[in-house]
Amino acid sequence: MSKVFVLDATKHVLNPIHSGYARLLLSTRKASVLKYYPFTIILKETVETPQLEPLRIKLDPGSKTTGLALLNDATGEVIFAAEITHRGSDIKKALDGRRSVRRGRRQRDTRYRKPRCAPRHAAMYLPRRGKELEGRFLGHPSYLDLKSEGNRSMMGKRGTSRGVADEWYLQDPHRMAKARLLEL
Repeated sequence: MSKVFVLDATKHVLNPIHSGYARLLLSTRKASVLKYYPFTIILKETVETPQLEPLRIKLDPGSKTTGLALLNDATGEVIFAAEITHRGSDIKKALDGRRSVRRGRRQRDTRYRKPRCAPRHAAMYLPRRGKELEGRFLGHPSYLDLKSEGNRSMMGKRGTSRGVADEWYLQDPHRMAKARLLEL
């Protein structure tokens, strides 16, 4: 059974008392309620020399809850016991809920919207080839046509001399290696 915590008028801690005695003090208006959990009363008069008993707190940590007990050191009596529930699982559930809503928003098929610009991503991100496939593409005729076509298009945009376009094209060391292989 849990006992009631007591403070005097100057808010000094006194020994915990039985709940029946606390009810008697409250009904005779010698004390009033300070807190409801843990239930604590405050006396209306001060106690000059309180004789306090030694108390000890014991904790039992767990994965989901932590046990808490307040013991009287002299008698071994349990004065107060409580469980603290950890919020870790609640936080995890909330984050999982947020994640599922966000994923649903991303994957939702919104047919009422028109596409902003149909080939938008294709123009922004060029297709990438793996390093192991480059040997095949270097000898492929369509790749050679694309390279020479790229040089011609660069000529029209960048200037009149072919050297300017080749200089721009060969700035990338990876492209320089490809160009050397093509010249062989």
